[in-house]
Amino acid sequence: MEKLEFYQNQIILEESIMKAATVSLTVVENKVITELIKSITMDSKKHISILNALIALNSETSGIKMISEEIRDELKKKIDHHLQLEKKAIDTYQEMWEQLENEKEKLLIKTILNDEIRHHELLLKIYQFIIQDVTLKDEDVFQIIWDDIKPEF
Repeated sequence: MEKLEFYQNQIILEESIMKAATVSLTVVENKVITELIKSITMDSKKHISILNALIALNSETSGIKMISEEIRDELKKKIDHHLQLEKKAIDTYQEMWEQLENEKEKLLIKTILNDEIRHHELLLKIYQFIIQDVTLKDEDVFQIIWDDIKPEF
């Protein structure tokens, strides 16, 4: 099975997971259980978004488009702010986790903490590996133009 087919099949599977979770919500009246099941459906939505990004990354026509240095810089500012918020969340969840004694609460806080750590790492990688790779720098534009107009010797 090729990658794109795999990604598309996984989207269908994630949608099925969401439907199954939603159906199970109709028979449960316990707030703790319903909220945790809802969180699973949100994870499936996130997985679908990531799979759609993978499809775009591997698509010849709708993949990553070049961005200017100005847009990159603005995006960097926004990601830096997001990283600060994620770091604050990591610190506060870690602090709370260390204070909790109830194992059920610790498990749920640790789940959130691990998500925040992954979010932080992913944002860093998005900037490093994707944004920098798609930035069209002035020297790139010059090189493209030069390659197009330079005389053949």
